[in-house]
Amino acid sequence: MSEAAVKLVAFRMRKRFREILREQVGQTVQTEREVNEEILALFRAFAK
Repeated sequence: MSEAAVKLVAFRMRKRFREILREQVGQTVQTEREVNEEILALFRAFAK
């Protein structure tokens, strides 16, 4: 597999992960703003 192909697969995987994460968080809150806030809180927790 070429370097370009690996980069493309990684890009697609990150995009799909982002979509799934937003879907899952969206099932636990009511608004798009809350989705964004929850994801931000999650990333802040990982950063610690």
